[in-house]
Amino acid sequence: MCIRDRQKVLPYELVEDLINNNDTFAVIRCQCRYIGELSGNPCEIAPSDMGCFVTGIGAKSLTNMGLAKPLTKEEAIEYLIKTEKAGLVHITSNSKGGEHLMFICNCCPCHCGALLPAKKFGFKTVISSNFRPKINNELCVKCQTCIKKCPMNALTQNNEELISLNSDLCIGCGICASNCPKNAIKMVREEK
Repeated sequence: MCIRDRQKVLPYELVEDLINNNDTFAVIRCQCRYIGELSGNPCEIAPSDMGCFVTGIGAKSLTNMGLAKPLTKEEAIEYLIKTEKAGLVHITSNSKGGEHLMFICNCCPCHCGALLPAKKFGFKTVISSNFRPKINNELCVKCQTCIKKCPMNALTQNNEELISLNSDLCIGCGICASNCPKNAIKMVREEK
């Protein structure tokens, strides 16, 4: 019997639910980026101390052991926005309905054990969110911030200078939308 334990990209609404359904929050160092730093291959997107986000009993336990930095609810919201602005993708274990969510890894595509193989080799190691970016090319100023920030290289600019999406590569993380300086990208829920 084969058990699949894939990680899931989280849309903001599940991240918001995770915060609203808990009262204890903490941050731990990202082990993937920390290994990169120790081996002389640091991440160019974010340092290891911009790591994983933990809630509930996990946050309490890790904080009591001195392994995590506690956060207030307001600090937790600010922290998760900061990680998105840096270009990190919110990923957690695949839990039906999200009822068992206690942590969020804030992942980069260059060191993460789930995103790196997905980007480099096309492995389906992450389950996309149920959202896709919708680009308003009339509001877009062609700054290419979305192209530079997209962790999966799913956005390109064509000869007509329009930003276009490769849906096969997109994981629905929303990094493009959260970093667009003109709010020209909105995340929309897919029908399926």
